[in-house]
Amino acid sequence: MHTSTQQTVKGVRVNCIGDREKCHRPQYEPVQVLITDPIFSKSQQTTSGITARIGLPIFTRQLPPDPLWANSNETGAGGWGFASSTEAAAVHLSCDPDERSDLVNTFGFGWAGGKWQFRPGSFIAVRQDGRALSPLQMEALCGYCRDHAWPLFSHYAGEYYPEVPLTAQEVLEGISKESFLAYCEKDYTKEEMERGGGSASIAGLYGDS
Repeated sequence: MHTSTQQTVKGVRVNCIGDREKCHRPQYEPVQVLITDPIFSKSQQTTSGITARIGLPIFTRQLPPDPLWANSNETGAGGWGFASSTEAAAVHLSCDPDERSDLVNTFGFGWAGGKWQFRPGSFIAVRQDGRALSPLQMEALCGYCRDHAWPLFSHYAGEYYPEVPLTAQEVLEGISKESFLAYCEKDYTKEEMERGGGSASIAGLYGDS
């Protein structure tokens, strides 16, 4: 948690297509988040079941759309709407096997909530323990959620037919600190060296180095 004298927490803004293409923001942007920000309010914050399972719980908060693209009928690269963000959906996939779908706000195990599925836009993220979160670290977390965890949920949903679908327990067992570190070792070592180590290193997420 943040200390009594700390006024901000280092977090990351994950920008949607509109903010990247129309506002020229990077996909992963460092931000200083005031300790008075609504992200620290239980009524406005959301969490990630995936990052909690790998030992890195975060708070997230959805951001309002920028006026530059909010009412635009254009589409961004690949034909996606400006409010689209695969990363927003991936980070918020439900890890609760008992979650029931109401087809509006919740959609059950392996699905993101409604606000993260439909026009999610950009969001900010901070670590729940108040430690700094770097853009490279958030990129790794998003990549793991998108490229490792999401396919496990898809397998559970029967999308790998004719293979026998994974059980919910098998999916959850596949989402772990060990599999996250293995993912980072495979996909992020080179980028880590090119874009900085030290406090920005992936291992630094756990305080292991």
